[in-house]
Amino acid sequence: MNILNSEKVVYKALEELDKAFFALGVNHIELNVVGGFALILHGIRSSDYTDIDYIGAALPTNLREIVDDIGIRHGLGRGWVNSDVLLAGSNLEELEAITGKLVFLHAFDLKVITINVLDKRCLLRMKVLAVDTSFSGMGSGNEFDRFKDFEDIYLLMEHLGMSMNDLVRETFEYVLSPEIFHLIRYYVNTKDPGIFLNGKWKLIIENKGEL
Repeated sequence: MNILNSEKVVYKALEELDKAFFALGVNHIELNVVGGFALILHGIRSSDYTDIDYIGAALPTNLREIVDDIGIRHGLGRGWVNSDVLLAGSNLEELEAITGKLVFLHAFDLKVITINVLDKRCLLRMKVLAVDTSFSGMGSGNEFDRFKDFEDIYLLMEHLGMSMNDLVRETFEYVLSPEIFHLIRYYVNTKDPGIFLNGKWKLIIENKGEL
């Protein structure tokens, strides 16, 4: 584990969780992580407080109770280790039917828990799909709730040296609402936090990413 990262709250909580699982005699657990924790592992995000989102089945109830207790003590809250990603609780094959092939890289091992991290290009694709899913839900009256993913998309593009055209080329076939690329383009160019205030997003789309 990177010594700089080992001081983060989420790592300390994970190490405590691993010790608790080990004391209970829990067998090996392998977590294929995505989301904010994956961004930390890649050195893209520096937050101390983040969930550990992973792809796979939910942990048994007795282990989730331990997760909750440790999360509360460390200020991470309940459910900070969870499988609430796209198609929550789905296995990797089921998710790949929507996202395309996902590549995980080994990150580190604790006594019980092994952490694998999603490749940056795959992580970028999942971030685009999260924006797409939330945006598509607005047609049913739901609020857009994935604004933080715009910044993550921007940071991943920077790390990968990708242009907007590269992003569209790599992810277009997976999205339901291609209009999101106008919103992403606008955010990349402006870092405007008010995209969804007062219907501004509609004007951005009408103007193809410009205002």
